Amino acid sequence: MCRNQQPSQHPGARWTAEGRMTLQEFTQCGQRGSQDDVVILMNQLDEAVDLPTRKNVDYALGLVREREGVEMLHWYLNNGRVIQRNYAALYFIRREMFEVIREAVELGSIDPLQAWAR
Repeated sequence: MCRNQQPSQHPGARWTAEGRMTLQEFTQCGQRGSQDDVVILMNQLDEAVDLPTRKNVDYALGLVREREGVEMLHWYLNNGRVIQRNYAALYFIRREMFEVIREAVELGSIDPLQAWAR
């Protein structure tokens, strides 16, 4: 994905609209951990998403290790919808990447109280 391209314009975003993902698909996305996979996972999140989907996204994001996937999570931390920023913050907090969180708070991307919630 180009750095200037919005995730909603990404072809992977259209894939998520085709139906619900299985746990195996969530797991595969997390294990691959590419930019596309992070976009697919984050596009599962909206304000009306059910609890099982939220848990599956949280689990799958925890599997992301590829540099490009982590960079995409950093993008969501600063530019995503509120729910996406919260899940991205959880990712960095769980990895004790506190400087990333501090920068997001200083930029006003995330609320200081929410930033440090686990």
